[in-house]
Amino acid sequence: MELTPIKIRGKGPRKKGFRPPQPKRKQPLSGGATTTTPKRRKRKARAATPIERLPLEILERIFHLSSNLSLPRASLRIGYHLSARSFLLELLVSAFAPTWDVWFGCTRGPEGRLQSYYGYDTDERRIGGDPDLQSDVLACPWATLPRILDALQIWYGRHGRGRYYEHVSLQCQPWTPGPPLPIPCPPLHEPHPGGFDHVKSIHACFEADWQLFAARHDCRTPTWATTHLGVHPRARLPEDAVAGPFDWEKARRLFWLRGAGAALAPGEACCWELTRQGFDGMMRLDDDALALCLARLYESWDVFAGDWPEHVQEEVLVGLEARLRDPGNRLPMACGFVFRVLSRCMAGRL
Repeated sequence: MELTPIKIRGKGPRKKGFRPPQPKRKQPLSGGATTTTPKRRKRKARAATPIERLPLEILERIFHLSSNLSLPRASLRIGYHLSARSFLLELLVSAFAPTWDVWFGCTRGPEGRLQSYYGYDTDERRIGGDPDLQSDVLACPWATLPRILDALQIWYGRHGRGRYYEHVSLQCQPWTPGPPLPIPCPPLHEPHPGGFDHVKSIHACFEADWQLFAARHDCRTPTWATTHLGVHPRARLPEDAVAGPFDWEKARRLFWLRGAGAALAPGEACCWELTRQGFDGMMRLDDDALALCLARLYESWDVFAGDWPEHVQEEVLVGLEARLRDPGNRLPMACGFVFRVLSRCMAGRL
């Protein structure tokens, strides 16, 4: 009679595919690190959606046709594909090219004359471009001034050669009343007057205009060229471009927007609270030259005398008068400039 086999745990042959359990890591007695490093949990990649699997050329075409700037924020994959520098430059070109085609200088006629007509600068039917799309593009954080100038250089190489380019010119006006400026101004140096086939580098032309504007402290407002328009007149300026905070790069971008024909609030009264916020931030700067450039750009939009209510003008004028008497004032030129503008405005009401 055979004995009945009794199964004992741990005895007998192991089953196929059996793996012994891993021993538990012993905690160190002291506060030192463990001898074995824990394994990181592998994150399983999410499968791409059908739109994410599209070729880049088709995805870019969809983005251009839809003009929906929120598409790159739909997913990380789409945002990664639509963030290349070349693609962003082409997006800027497609958004502003309809305006540049018409307004980047006058074209030369068969006899070498400028082709134009009376009232062409106010003919809205002649202005191309989508103001809403341009406003959305300008509000994007990647729409910096160097990138905009690069896009304009690309467009100029394709369609802008032979156009008549006109630089910014400055007209100096005497300031009365008000204290004199604390430092003498350099002599007026006009840049190249421009002409046909004048543009060799968009960056160089902008730099010439900017250096002329930044060097003239006694000029009220520059005379912007009427043969040049960079944005649609009804395009909205980004709030951070008006309200700050400011630095030199933002001042240069605001100068380009002003020279490109942008308006603070096209079609409606400007929100003076926004410009007052920008002015307060301007007065907190440590750089007097930067604050003066920003104040002159504000004045070119008629912010101080035209948009601000009378009680705001009086309040700011009193504060500036007290600040100009302070020997520790860090912004004598900027404060003196705004003081002159408001003084002339208040004197005109009397």
